[in-house]
Amino acid sequence: MDVNAANYDATATVDDSSCAYPPVDVPGCMEANATNYDANATVDNGSCSFPAVDVPGCMDANATNYNANATVNDESCAFPDPDVTTPDGNQTDVENDGTTAEPVEQNERESTPMADLLGSIGTYGGALILGLVLMGLSWAIRRTAS
Repeated sequence: MDVNAANYDATATVDDSSCAYPPVDVPGCMEANATNYDANATVDNGSCSFPAVDVPGCMDANATNYNANATVNDESCAFPDPDVTTPDGNQTDVENDGTTAEPVEQNERESTPMADLLGSIGTYGGALILGLVLMGLSWAIRRTAS
């Protein structure tokens, strides 16, 4: 015999304990996958929050495979070979510690059978032929890699 009950009957004379009440709105997050899920919520109030999604990738901006969207460093960073030079003779690498690779002096390079063979043609002729061969190889490698 409660006037606040949804099934209130003003003509009732005996309380039979059958009063029913409208549901009370309980605002909260109703998404079970949310970190702040509220099992008692009856009205979703838009407050749900979800755990951050980890994006693995290379986080070193100096790497060739840098991923600006990465949130977790997966140790996959790749860097150009410091011994590779461009056709104009400039080195293209940045060392793993972020410093630019030191140029290799001509007299510090190791002798190879090809260099010895081409060197026997003459200093300028051998260097020219070797340079052309290396440029062709570099172009072929880059073409194959892409």
